[in-house]
Amino acid sequence: MIKSELDLKIEQLARSFQQKDRRLSWETAKRRAIQNLRLFRGGCLEAESD
Repeated sequence: MIKSELDLKIEQLARSFQQKDRRLSWETAKRRAIQNLRLFRGGCLEAESD
């Protein structure tokens, strides 16, 4: 399976969340990464529409 750039970004973010908080499970870290990217993407889309 080929991973998309987004999948790689999510994994990278999830790993950084896990490094900051060792108690985080991989699933929780991934969920946080996805939420984080959604917020970021939403902000970018709003900025572009001006």
